[in-house]
Amino acid sequence: MNQTKIKLTRGERSVLKIVRQNQPCTQAQLTSQLNITQQSISRIVGTLSEQGLLEIGQLVSAGRRGKPSPELSLTGGAVHAVGISIMADSVATGLIDFKGNLLGREVEMIPGMELPDVLCAIGHQLDKLLTKRNLSRAGVVGAGVAMTGYFMGRERRFNPPQPLKHWMDIDVETEISQFLELPTWTENDGNAAAIGEAALGVGRRYRDFAYLYFSAGFGGGVIIDGKLMPGRFGNSGEFAGILPYNIYAHPNLELLRHCIGKRGTELNSIYEMVTHFDPAWPGIDDWIAKVKDSLSLVASACSAVLDTQAIVLGGLMPQALANRLIPEIDFFSMPRWGIKRPVPDILAAEAPGEATLFGAASMPLEHIYF
Repeated sequence: MNQTKIKLTRGERSVLKIVRQNQPCTQAQLTSQLNITQQSISRIVGTLSEQGLLEIGQLVSAGRRGKPSPELSLTGGAVHAVGISIMADSVATGLIDFKGNLLGREVEMIPGMELPDVLCAIGHQLDKLLTKRNLSRAGVVGAGVAMTGYFMGRERRFNPPQPLKHWMDIDVETEISQFLELPTWTENDGNAAAIGEAALGVGRRYRDFAYLYFSAGFGGGVIIDGKLMPGRFGNSGEFAGILPYNIYAHPNLELLRHCIGKRGTELNSIYEMVTHFDPAWPGIDDWIAKVKDSLSLVASACSAVLDTQAIVLGGLMPQALANRLIPEIDFFSMPRWGIKRPVPDILAAEAPGEATLFGAASMPLEHIYF
């Protein structure tokens, strides 16, 4: 069956979402979390199974008093989605299955980053990924694109950093959609990473969180009730905008590389630094001392304005670095009558693989199935 022709009901989407969050999941769990009858859930599960989206497994005991209930899981090979990350000097393409498993990743440096060259690279990368898995384009339901920069308006064109300035007049979503002949969605890299985290990371436990995206720059995304809250122009989560220039240090990983380099460890790139990250490197404490006030201001703003359940430190930040940084972040909240205002939990990102690429690949599945 051609999955791109399937139109899911709200109930079917809800069932798929709960199964994804709790894999494996029992039908009894669906009944306890959805405000619909057990008969309706059985019918929905049967329909999704017939469409090849759900696998119905063996009966599992629900406890001493409960009746055995079938175990449910997403069918990994039902459909596939493409994630594309457009960076300052390269493009990466990834392929995920319906369960969210990253099946492969290809990256290519492209001098000049001109549109025809980037499109050609994306096409080759996708063909290579599909060939490795013996898959065809017919099973790919869509593409998600993540790019550095912010949207300039409702027309969804990016304002990128200097190396990609010539992309300002390009309708990225339309160009890639027409080239791949696939439905395509675009977000900036912080929002894309937040989507991936909501799907298969911290979002399995927290429905509302602010995602702080650390890379050469600093940004993020906002997740409310499990979904991206993009804002009017798609730029919510631009947390760097909270920090006045020349007063607060911007907490990006380029500054970290500089601090480590001053202490004697030369690293050629952020990629090299995060790939070979050593928590014992001299200079890390210097960076934390520089950025902890900045992050305390951002965290306090997130708490006061958004009142989310959690604040997630993600992007390219290694978990070991996040775990050292978290205890240094404070909330500017004065107690009243000896009682402090509740504040979000702060924790490291948990989504698998490369945050931006995984989030981009998750975007088509979010729009079509969840």
